[in-house]
Amino acid sequence: MSAKHTLSARLRDLRIEFELWVAAWLVTSAVLAASVYLYLQPTVNAGLWRNYLLARVLEIVGLGAVSIPGWHTPYLVIQFVREELPLGLVTIWERDLVLLLQTPVFALVALPLAFLVFFDKKA
Repeated sequence: MSAKHTLSARLRDLRIEFELWVAAWLVTSAVLAASVYLYLQPTVNAGLWRNYLLARVLEIVGLGAVSIPGWHTPYLVIQFVREELPLGLVTIWERDLVLLLQTPVFALVALPLAFLVFFDKKA
C-alpha cells in the first residue's frame, strides 16, 4: 500500500467518526430536549404553554408575523399570553424556553462524559 492510500483511509475513518459524533450529538440533544419538555410541561394550560414556546421559537427564527396554516400567527399567541396570563407565569415559561434551547449545549457536555464513563476503558 502506498502512503497516499493510508492517508485517504485515515481521512475516511475520521470523516465517519465525525459523522457518528454529530449524529450522537443530534440524538442526545433531541432526547434531552424531549426529557426536559416532558418534565417541565405544566398540568394546567399545557396546550397554551406548548403553543407559547413554539411561537417564541418561531419569533426567534424570524417567523413571528407569518400566519401558520392550521395553527395561529406566532405574534398573536405571544401577545395573548403576555396580556392574559400573570407576569410570574410568563416569566416561568420564558425560563422553560431558555432551558429547552440550551439542551444542545447540555448534549455537548453529556457526550464526552458518557464516552469517558462507558467507552474509554483504559486498563
